[in-house]
Amino acid sequence: MEFDPGDGEIHPLIASGNSETAGAVSSNGRWIAYVSDQSGQSEIYVQSYPAGRKILISESGGKEPRWSPTDKELFFRRGRGLFSVDVPQGDEDRFGKPRLLFEGPFVEGFATVANYDVAPDGNRFVMVDGGLGLTAGRLDVHLNLARELELALSNSR
Repeated sequence: MEFDPGDGEIHPLIASGNSETAGAVSSNGRWIAYVSDQSGQSEIYVQSYPAGRKILISESGGKEPRWSPTDKELFFRRGRGLFSVDVPQGDEDRFGKPRLLFEGPFVEGFATVANYDVAPDGNRFVMVDGGLGLTAGRLDVHLNLARELELALSNSR
């Protein structure tokens, strides 16, 4: 939805008759990423703002779109995987192909909210680990997991 100060009304940005959810606007305001069931399954689409051509981003499903802070990548989830797509720079509108960054037993987000975040450098992620039922009743935040693993390995020798 978008507020128009000219007429004081709220207008839909995207209205197609399909279910469109989880909208995410790029930090430069040029793109809107969202989930649509237009194809019969949830897929990631991008549309230029204010109104432009709809571009299918995901292949074989997608949800939870998030922009990198630099707007050079768009991230989304499919199954156990987190995927990245290169975002065109300049006047282009040709997005890259989705590539798998990593997989894991991460807890899925809600219908319209991503359950992960991207660090300001665009290279690190905060994910909710759902493996082995360890998340019930507690939340562990590891700020330097590589160092923790290094220490654990050196102590086990």
